[in-house]
Amino acid sequence: MKIDCDNLIRALKTLAMSEGLSQKELGASLGFSLNRTKNLFSGRSKLSGEEVLRILTSREHPLPKLKRYLPPVSYTHLRAH
Repeated sequence: MKIDCDNLIRALKTLAMSEGLSQKELGASLGFSLNRTKNLFSGRSKLSGEEVLRILTSREHPLPKLKRYLPPVSYTHLRAH
């Protein structure tokens, strides 16, 4: 599974929609300020390493739940030798 910042933000957006949370509520539950939440979800800012760890270790939104919203793994970049 490939988890990059863009995929993680997409997964968080989808998680928020599926749980009936606003992005503001989701950001607050992860400890982000309102401005930071807006910047992250609008794509103006990237996640820091500390923020990625905070998301991946969240008890409120555990990784197994979050993995459901990550894009499927693509193996098209692999070639047989």
